[in-house]
Amino acid sequence: MATPKSVDADAAGTRFEPTSPHASTYDETSELNQAGCSLRFMTLLSLPRMAIAMAWSAQTAVYGPLLQILLSSTSVQLVQMAGPISGVLLGPTVGVWSDTCTSRFGRRRPFLALGAGASILCWVLLMYIMPIGRALGDTDIDRPWTSFLAVLCYVWIDITLNVAQVPLNLILADFAGDRQVTAQVVGGLITAVGYLIVAAYTYLFGAAYNSLQSFLGVLIGIMFVSSACVCLCVHEQRLPTSSTSVSTPSVLTAVLGAVYTGVRDLPPPLRIYFAIAFLTQYGYTAYNSSKGQFFGLVVNGGNAAGADTCDSTCSLAQDAYNRGVQLAGSADALYIVGLAYLLFLPSLVRRFGVKRLVAYGCVPQVLLLLLAFCKETACTIMALAMPLVVHVLGPDADAGRFAGALNSALCFGQLLNFACASVAVNTAWGYTLPIFLGGLCSVAAWLIAVVFFDVDMHSM
Repeated sequence: MATPKSVDADAAGTRFEPTSPHASTYDETSELNQAGCSLRFMTLLSLPRMAIAMAWSAQTAVYGPLLQILLSSTSVQLVQMAGPISGVLLGPTVGVWSDTCTSRFGRRRPFLALGAGASILCWVLLMYIMPIGRALGDTDIDRPWTSFLAVLCYVWIDITLNVAQVPLNLILADFAGDRQVTAQVVGGLITAVGYLIVAAYTYLFGAAYNSLQSFLGVLIGIMFVSSACVCLCVHEQRLPTSSTSVSTPSVLTAVLGAVYTGVRDLPPPLRIYFAIAFLTQYGYTAYNSSKGQFFGLVVNGGNAAGADTCDSTCSLAQDAYNRGVQLAGSADALYIVGLAYLLFLPSLVRRFGVKRLVAYGCVPQVLLLLLAFCKETACTIMALAMPLVVHVLGPDADAGRFAGALNSALCFGQLLNFACASVAVNTAWGYTLPIFLGGLCSVAAWLIAVVFFDVDMHSM
């Protein structure tokens, strides 16, 4: 590997090379930096998380309620399974490919650029699905083309976001050195800002599907600027071809089997964390994937049919649905509670250790009635995943496969939720039952964390 230029690190400490010999490196550095990069550089690396968080929030707060207008409740849940399925397949696969990528642009940035660019193209199409549908023959009562394009874009964006977010997590870990928890906290704070933007937009302008082009325009702008900043301002050291003797067929075999081998080869502590992440994600998704419909249909007693196109002629039931969706989207402002919690996460890790913190972090989601504090469970599990991988495997390990495996745990949890919810929403409980089941899974996750999870990690 070529020796980096001998240039003194800048005062902010942003120019440095991470500890792993195969890790990403900042362009102008003098030596390896075990301590990790500066907070300013972590913020730069995390910027695309804002757009990705906005996009995932939009999947539940915007596109889910829109699909409810166009499709049956069962069909909505089945379509939403595309997200976790693509995550299960692409998480470990992209991790393996990026670990072995020898592109002159580095290991992580090519995948980030591909995912971000494809996402932007999808959003451009989504901006015009209603005019395109009308041009193809849709009416106010029957909209098959709009429904088809909405489902296509929903699946498309699920795929591209999964392609983008795995290398984004890995490049932050590459540069973080010993400051893995701090890096994930910074990333979590940027992520929370993305959710807050969606909440603020929904609160100010109502359900986003009623102003879809404006909302997507904001999303496209943030994704383009943030991804361009990382791709242009962060320089990775090319992984030499000679650093790996794995042949192309062997790499392809590893990629195709990445989902299975990534989970199979998890060390025991990460297997337990896999189970905890799976169950907590089920509970978290149970609420967040259904909250728009829950508030619109159950709480407000609204009617979704035609609620996106009625404008000033909306019936009381349609208006009730739109107000419920607006309320559910505005509820993402509660991520400010999670944002405040993340600020204290490094101190909590040092004081209590990861084992106790994970167990304590599961408690708020067990009590799904306390919805304002449900975010702490997700903040804890997601923020500690990458630091745990580095802690268990060591800084020099190729973490992509195992990070992808833990990402699969989240996707499996989402997948099971959508599969169960597709049946549960047709019961007398409606959208209440999926949330109740989410609480039960959260209880199971808490019990596993208390009884089986044993990791002695108190460092940053």
